[in-house]
This record gives sequence, structure tokens and C-alpha cells, in this order.
Amino acid sequence: MDSPVTAVASYAIELSLQGEYFTVEDILSGVENAPNRTSVTRVLDELEAHGWIRQDQDGWKPSVKAQELGNLRSSAVNTSSADFDLGIDGILDSENKQ
Repeated sequence: MDSPVTAVASYAIELSLQGEYFTVEDILSGVENAPNRTSVTRVLDELEAHGWIRQDQDGWKPSVKAQELGNLRSSAVNTSSADFDLGIDGILDSENKQ
């Protein structure tokens, strides 16, 4: 991965595409060289603002965008990863500017 912020965003989207609930602690323990808790929370907030995840009392979970893409991925037979544009470049750029 290029940066810890990219790794956090990628891991959070990966978990959400799998339909899993996750917490900040899950991200901190699942990402090698993860940034601090505040930075992780900022990335998750950005992903939420862009419709990838949402937060409830149990932690973070997939939002509509991740659920739809997860459904597409599970039903696709001959689709390469190049066909999926997660659109996280703008999210990561805004995080790196803060």
C-alpha cells in the first residue's frame, strides 16, 4: 500500500464488501502500521460521507454503495478487478490534505 491511510480505507471497504460489522479496533489490529485512532476515525467518517459505510451502536457496517457492489461482485462470473472503480481516490486525497 502507498500509505497507512490508503490501507485503512482499503481494509474498511474490504470488510464492508464482505458484509461485516467492524470497529476502529478491528482496523487498528488488521492494518499493518495503522495510523492513530483519530486518523482511522477520520478515514471512516470520510467513507461514510461518500456512502461506503455507516455507523451504528455495534460499529461500522456496509452502506448501500458497498452492499450493491458486494452483490455485483458475488453475482459476476467473468469480471476482473479492473472493472470495479471504488472511487476512493478523491476520499484519500481529501484525507491527505488534512
